Amino acid sequence: MLINEVKRRDSHEKDFVQVFENAIHTLAPVFERIPKYAFVAKEFIEPERIFQFRVSWLDDSGTYRMNRGFRVQYSSALGPFEGGLHFHKDVNAGLIKSMAFARVFTNALTGCEMGAAVGGADFNPMNKSEAEIQRFCQAYMTELSKYIGPDQDLPGVGTGVGAREIGYLYGQYKRTSIHHAQKGKGLLWGGVYPFPQATASGVVHLARRVLEGKGETMEGKKCLITGSGKMALHVAEKLLDLGAIPITLSDTSGHIYEPDGSTCPPSLPPSLPPSLLPSFFSNHKPAIPPPLPPSLPPSLPFLPPLSSMILFLVLLLSLPPSLPPFLPPSPPLS
Repeated sequence: MLINEVKRRDSHEKDFVQVFENAIHTLAPVFERIPKYAFVAKEFIEPERIFQFRVSWLDDSGTYRMNRGFRVQYSSALGPFEGGLHFHKDVNAGLIKSMAFARVFTNALTGCEMGAAVGGADFNPMNKSEAEIQRFCQAYMTELSKYIGPDQDLPGVGTGVGAREIGYLYGQYKRTSIHHAQKGKGLLWGGVYPFPQATASGVVHLARRVLEGKGETMEGKKCLITGSGKMALHVAEKLLDLGAIPITLSDTSGHIYEPDGSTCPPSLPPSLPPSLLPSFFSNHKPAIPPPLPPSLPPSLPFLPPLSSMILFLVLLLSLPPSLPPFLPPSPPLS
């Protein structure tokens, strides 16, 4: 019934309908045992607030550009809204809404008293200069600052939003509000993002605990990693620390696949441009990535961090010594 209602109300938001349907199917055993929770789930059909706004900024040639900014404040039942920001060319209202819905369960499982929200913009930072990224972040925060605050909504990092962008965003927030910085904590961590490797380490440690429950270890496991940004690199670094073997990295242009695995330097660079991805693998001699098995798709769609983690865990737990004969592409947040 709930799924049919969502399809009727939001049939144009394919990402949200898919994520909602997956969540309800997963929770169906709970609803069968305790029917009253099914009525509580009705509250998740609609977020508390959805903000969409224009972001006007100046590029390096002096031309005004315009993007769409979003912030979906989905639930504050457990505390202030909290969730990442995502800057990517494929961001739209439906995708942000679906990610905010998934964030409700992510934040609830942490045990912290946090609500759920996600924001972003259809801005592509990959082909922009640092000055353009700075001006965009300042323009985005000028609008977003009307809806956030220390006891109201706490934005965080996400796709295309790392330590640099957090600094630009916090600087503009501080200019537009009466607020004193708390270095490394509080709203946007006072502009200083601490422990960038923490989330990646958490993913690997969770996989390690799952394997321990099956009587296995990480040692020698071959792992597929989606992405090639800071998160993916920190995941690879932690896997190597625990004796696992990363064999892939990827971005929207394609994959790099090294069947014998990689040996990573003890300290990873702060970022690795797509053109330098081959250098991550010690045995990778050609200047271009080697051809992938025919069953692998030529590229992966934009995957938010949560879906990348889920895909990584699923592949890690049962990956044989060689790649499986078929690896279907994973849709966002499935």
